[in-house]
Amino acid sequence: MYKNTASKESSVDVKGIDTYLSTSDNMKEVGKEGLWRNNYHGPITEDSDFTLHRVNDGDVTSKSRIKMESFSNASEILDMTGTTGRKLEILRAVTEIPTQFRSIFKEFPYFNYAQSKALDDLLYTDRDFVICAPTGSGKTVMFELAITRLLMEAPLPWLNIKVVYMAPIKALCSQRFDDWKEKFGPIGLSCKELTGDTVMDDLFEIHHAHIIITTPEKWDSMTRRWRDNSVVQLVRLFLIDEVHVIKDESRGATLEVVVSRMKTLQSSLWRLIENHDTVPPLRFVAVSATIPNAEDIAEWLSDSKMPAVCLKIDEDQRPVKLRKIVLGFPCSDNQTEFKFDLTLNYKIASIIQTYSEQKPALVFCATRKGVQQAASVLAKDAKFLLSMEQKQRLQRSANSLKDSRLRDLLMYGVAYHHAGMEISDRKIIEGAFTVGDLPICDAYSTGFFLLRAKDFVCGFIFQFDTTATAVIMTRWSTREKYIQMLNGADVIES
Repeated sequence: MYKNTASKESSVDVKGIDTYLSTSDNMKEVGKEGLWRNNYHGPITEDSDFTLHRVNDGDVTSKSRIKMESFSNASEILDMTGTTGRKLEILRAVTEIPTQFRSIFKEFPYFNYAQSKALDDLLYTDRDFVICAPTGSGKTVMFELAITRLLMEAPLPWLNIKVVYMAPIKALCSQRFDDWKEKFGPIGLSCKELTGDTVMDDLFEIHHAHIIITTPEKWDSMTRRWRDNSVVQLVRLFLIDEVHVIKDESRGATLEVVVSRMKTLQSSLWRLIENHDTVPPLRFVAVSATIPNAEDIAEWLSDSKMPAVCLKIDEDQRPVKLRKIVLGFPCSDNQTEFKFDLTLNYKIASIIQTYSEQKPALVFCATRKGVQQAASVLAKDAKFLLSMEQKQRLQRSANSLKDSRLRDLLMYGVAYHHAGMEISDRKIIEGAFTVGDLPICDAYSTGFFLLRAKDFVCGFIFQFDTTATAVIMTRWSTREKYIQMLNGADVIES
């Protein structure tokens, strides 16, 4: 499929992260056995600090009179054995969730390790909560547990409660909206998306929505006059996805301002209303995969009455084991950033050939223009073997696209995706990639590598059934920076 000529290069293994220096257009993997050695972790051992906590044997009743089964009946023990024969710890069963909310979690019978460990604090307390857990460990389900807790405690009908979910990119908000509309709609909750794509009619409907899905910038503009905004004052649960964006030089300040404003709003209402018991509490739940100092985030989100819970899940518990590779490329002093970016575009096909194992690949670039340029080069350099059925489906998808350049690329098995595209085009590309018809998708996103760094050039994810590979392409001079990020050594500061 590709022509790939290997050349001599150096390789370094840093705490399980594979790092390379590439001195030519093509790369050779060095010490492969050692590079793979640290990436397959055994299952949870009996030495783990995770245990199943039980409450009284009697039934538990929430404030809204929802009867819940006791743990002794509802929490089953999932007896699983890992590949090495060691017994896994106890996982909490979905049957522990009150019956009327169980459909939210209908896709699985048991919560995974990270979810099980967080369940008591999320479902049975109102404490602020911060979790740092690997990508793919089910942090979205933790948000759903917090929403379930709010519904259990709030009296019916749920007229005066609002949940805000905040994510750094519109694509993530759109994905969450589609998912939660299906999950929470049947139990009577309405969802509304509030992003740069929102029109005036949607703004009116925000007043009637239970779950508002938004970005920091949009919520910032929504809350600046919060004293005159009844919607803001009804927020009971504030969910922050990808909280590490607070370190982003261009967007972190907005996230910090928005959260601080919500905390100020809560304390101001508490001072203004004589009967403090009538002031509904505001709960924060923040998640990330990449914050080593999660305790500092938890301290920031804590209220004066009770410190926030901070939970950190080790990389060992990642459901899909991730191999991380940092590729450093030489860049001369007189070479402009634009020219350096262009030279890397011609290396992408070779990297995909080396690491993708013929699986679909996502290529992340630093700019929207870079995404389109990389896709154009890939369409010429990479030849993909597509079945007749795939070609026919891609042709039908291409016929529905409004972007003529994207329409031409799609027939080569390559596409691009960014927030500046038409919404309908984004949906078509997402659908083609999800079903496997589209081998390569170039994307622009601030959520993939911690922050939108100017020196970050390109990254990949190749995901398989049980393992995945992430590749970062950058300058040799900034290679160590990304190694520290991937090792969780890059501290988040205000």
